[in-house]
Amino acid sequence: MIIIAPAYNDLARPKDDTDDALVERLVAGAFPSGTMYRIISEETCLADIDACEGRIFRGAWEDNGIAIQVNMTKARAIHIDRIRKVRNAELAKLDIPWMKAVEDGDTDMQATIKAKKQELRDIPQTFDLTTDTPKELKEKWPEGLPKE
Repeated sequence: MIIIAPAYNDLARPKDDTDDALVERLVAGAFPSGTMYRIISEETCLADIDACEGRIFRGAWEDNGIAIQVNMTKARAIHIDRIRKVRNAELAKLDIPWMKAVEDGDTDMQATIKAKKQELRDIPQTFDLTTDTPKELKEKWPEGLPKE
């Protein structure tokens, strides 16, 4: 099931465009024939998105027929991918200092950088993402890793 929250108030939208025409274009252009979808109103969308902690976990949204909810298993996967992205950037920042330490023969610095890199590599396996709500999950972030 795909959840569609059209940008009803998009400034680039033609003035004579109806909501039905907008939705028809969205569905026709974005999804294969036979795809199940639900269109939610702007009011529902705003209320549900707030409850789901914004669009961060959009790929984990599920429709129970009454409201949009976050599938926490999917949300954890999305969150660890966000963490990996930042972690990978931090790993890349250590490459030049590592090369300088190798060139200088500085084994103490090499050991320090090696330990830091291993600590960063271990984050996806060791960081506990166990939470009950999207809000709690959104707040979980590895210590020492800069926030996105």
